[in-house]
Amino acid sequence: MPVVTLGLGGSALLARLTRASLLQVIREDYIRTARAKGLAERVVVVRHALRNSLIPVATCWAILCRDRHGHLCGRVDLWHPGMGKYFVTSISNRDYR
Repeated sequence: MPVVTLGLGGSALLARLTRASLLQVIREDYIRTARAKGLAERVVVVRHALRNSLIPVATCWAILCRDRHGHLCGRVDLWHPGMGKYFVTSISNRDYR
């Protein structure tokens, strides 16, 4: 329940930002060129348009994940104290298991 509560507001913002960014990228010349080459519409949207439209979405997502002190995983510490620091340390050490 807490995950749904924290994620619902941010997901609406990210969905609107994704849509706006995708609509802007769809009008670019390289998208028109990809369509002219005969690529399938799905390939054009996923490989070219969506990939480039997710750059501002990733930036906004990173800002949403930060807590009021600027820590990236501070919200994890709300339920399990110390887990946020453990998570960040494992990323720094490239321990992805």
